[in-house]
Amino acid sequence: MDHFVAISDGQFVVNCKTFYVRGWNQWETVEAAAGALELYGASLPPNTTGPALVRRLLDRAVANGFTVVRAWATAVSPQYALETSPGQYNEAVFRGLDYLLDEARKRGIRVLLSLTDNWQQTGGADQMVRWVGGGLTHEDFFTDARIKALYKGHVEAVLTRTNSINGRVYSQDPTIFALDLINEPRCYQCGTALQLWVQEMAAYVKGLDSKHLLTVGEEGFYPAGVPQAAANPDGANSWATLEGQNFVADHASPNIDFMAMHLWVNNWNDKSPQFVQRWVSQHIADVQAAGKPLLLEEFGVWSGDGQERTQYYRQILDLVQQNAEAGGPLKGALFWTWYAEGQRAPSEEQGGVAGLFGVFESDKQNWPVIQGFAQALSQLDGTLLASCTSQRAADGLPAVPSCPSGYEGPSCSTDINECARGTAACAQNAACTNTQGGYTCACYPGYSGDGKSSCKADPAALAATAARYATDGTGKLGCSEGQDVAYPEGAPGFAYDPTGGLSRPGVGGQPAQGQFGSRLPVDPLACMQACDEAPGCTSFSYNPTQKKCFLKAGGTRQTCQAAPTTCVSARGQPYSCGIWQTYFKTAAAPAAGVAASTAPSSGSGKPSPTPSPRASVQLLPPATQSTTVQLLQALQSP
Repeated sequence: MDHFVAISDGQFVVNCKTFYVRGWNQWETVEAAAGALELYGASLPPNTTGPALVRRLLDRAVANGFTVVRAWATAVSPQYALETSPGQYNEAVFRGLDYLLDEARKRGIRVLLSLTDNWQQTGGADQMVRWVGGGLTHEDFFTDARIKALYKGHVEAVLTRTNSINGRVYSQDPTIFALDLINEPRCYQCGTALQLWVQEMAAYVKGLDSKHLLTVGEEGFYPAGVPQAAANPDGANSWATLEGQNFVADHASPNIDFMAMHLWVNNWNDKSPQFVQRWVSQHIADVQAAGKPLLLEEFGVWSGDGQERTQYYRQILDLVQQNAEAGGPLKGALFWTWYAEGQRAPSEEQGGVAGLFGVFESDKQNWPVIQGFAQALSQLDGTLLASCTSQRAADGLPAVPSCPSGYEGPSCSTDINECARGTAACAQNAACTNTQGGYTCACYPGYSGDGKSSCKADPAALAATAARYATDGTGKLGCSEGQDVAYPEGAPGFAYDPTGGLSRPGVGGQPAQGQFGSRLPVDPLACMQACDEAPGCTSFSYNPTQKKCFLKAGGTRQTCQAAPTTCVSARGQPYSCGIWQTYFKTAAAPAAGVAASTAPSSGSGKPSPTPSPRASVQLLPPATQSTTVQLLQALQSP
């Protein structure tokens, strides 16, 4: 990793040795690496932090012979926005990108970084359009001088960024394989506007960063009136001719180093193997004429297609492999998208699990195809090109410091939150508490041990905790819930939020609720333990579907029937996210009473600051007071 990836004689090279691209696209990598507590595209695996997920995938990438991960220099969800307003950045989220680059560097994995996105509302083209305002449309992103200035400002912020962990300026870091100007630019009926935008922005990027390779990041469509239009999905008269792209012209700028394309048989509504063949063949022909390398930087096939999916994976990767082995211009491929075991897609994507495009390493049909492709291309790596003269050594990089445990940064003065990073060695049922330069582990109430090697349950103590609480059952919510109580650090259900996302104001300017609710999935007993630790807590509201609770003080003992809660996912899809109920501390509220009126649902006021679009549909048993016995029996089961 002491040399940049360069191009020599139409070939990607590292220090004049051939370099082939095989790997994957990883969405939401910035926020995951920053420590976001929930992800939208694919959930965090149970008991795994975002940084731990990033490390896990990078480790497995090395094991599988991958060389490149494609990621975004933006975030997806508003609460984790990298650029919070024009020119203003969330430093904690930016540190997530720092962390990704540094962890990739350690493992010899390169990063293809897309500078922004055509699609996402957060950090993407439409966000910049909204910042300028004035009734502008998406297409104005490519022509309006004010919007172009916003884009350039973001590019400058990224490329001149100094990595807070290793001190490297991004534009000088060979960990970055290449840059995309934008992911999948679309400019409907725009003529040559996109081509002119590429020319301007490519020159601007190269003015800031002359060492990294640059490409457009587009899908690779052809406009009407050119012979290549017949290769479009659905042929020469396809909808694709109206999207403003011209694969050949868009990549013609001398500042564009290589050509890239995408391939989506389902999304583009052309699932014929003939389309795949002509799409790949046409792009190979165009690239040969241009004399630049070609990369299939993004492709995916719907998981619901079963055997058909495997057929397309095999066809696509075989075409890439065969061209590479024959010395052609197609130098690799990156699939969409890789899930670590335990990740789950949003429920509206094929009912969750792998969603539309997720691929697990345990996938016995498709993973061997991906793995075989990576192994085949690895055999092409490392050939010394006699004609190569450009070595692009990464000169002048600061030495990566060797910091004492618990610290990082160029001066080794930044405390590492090991609890958020997922590097702490605490036992199950133990609280991880960050300290300056370290952390502590302590067993939760009702458990005994040193907090590191073990925390053993004390059934009598847990029984005493459960006996202090009562509930009138599922859907029986306190008619007056009282005031929110801060969720105590170190209690079951607590987790650090390095991004500050939970401090973001709620819908309609409502106060942020992140400090009050549990941050990890919890059962009622965990909420009881948290309430016991929180000064003033007399009750808590619990949702067995979301497995979340909010601590309360001063509410009345009388309960009302709660309405089912409807949440809205980041895709704008409504979904059922359970019914809330209240648990009371019996000493604080001994008298029970159920009112006939209906309590408001969380959709109309119940605090639920970041409802998860991946809510489980597995409900706990109705938690009446008699359920205490069931909880204790479960705790004592082997």
